[in-house]
Amino acid sequence: MAASDAPPKPDSIVDYLFYPDAFFARLFSRDSSTILPMLLILLSAVPGILTVAYVSGFIRQYIPMTPSVGMGEGILALVSTVLFWTVAASYFYHLSGSPESRSFKKPEGWERAGRIVTCCGYAIVPLIVAQFIGFVLIAAILSGVAIVPPPTTAFEKYTIASSEFDSVEVYTDGKFGLDSDRLFEKGQKLGAMNSAENNAKTEARNGIENVSGQLSGNSFVAAHDIITLILTIVAMIWSGLLLIIGLKHALGAPQQTTLLVAIPLVLIVIVTLIMNLRSQTVV
Repeated sequence: MAASDAPPKPDSIVDYLFYPDAFFARLFSRDSSTILPMLLILLSAVPGILTVAYVSGFIRQYIPMTPSVGMGEGILALVSTVLFWTVAASYFYHLSGSPESRSFKKPEGWERAGRIVTCCGYAIVPLIVAQFIGFVLIAAILSGVAIVPPPTTAFEKYTIASSEFDSVEVYTDGKFGLDSDRLFEKGQKLGAMNSAENNAKTEARNGIENVSGQLSGNSFVAAHDIITLILTIVAMIWSGLLLIIGLKHALGAPQQTTLLVAIPLVLIVIVTLIMNLRSQTVV
């Protein structure tokens, strides 16, 4: 091989993406930390959270009662991501190697587990990139989409009813004296507010369906769905190849690791395609 044809430095990002064999060979030839791979696994949840938050914020411009994406949803996404890759790492750990090599009573067992986690973390990078591209695309598309605002009359009535309920003061002397007439009026305002809230929620559900229907009928949004699907499948295959190569160096069993990755990868791709086709059929 000529000097100009030699692969770049094994630790470079170019080498990782296009010369993964050299990258993992160098990586597992020395003591490697699992901190960066674990951070990459956590990072993989971020694009999905950003996308859901952005879309819900976009819809909230037209439907004020659209549920917001808060801390709870973010934590749930992180926990789901960690759980998925914990199951994946356990799958590779328990279905490869000899029983002796899988024992956590020996240092080799912990080292083997660390190597598998490292492979999972580095292999997820193409999926992270694809998801971030999808987020940027949907943000760019939605910024130029014109939506016909659905009615928000019920929400406005709920806002008024809520304000009227809060304006009724039932105490006549600090926090000790109660005015029975005002208390009765407060109860009436509460009933009116609850009724208005139920109407506003119904209006919000119908409004979300209205806006979602307008978005699904937009040619740019439809193109985004197709592009995102293609990017996701390409990223899955790319991640699968990186995982196969990484596990080959981590576990030293090329044929076994190929089957361990290929079988679930094919199933995931098929399920992704079926779910996308079903969602398109529903729309």
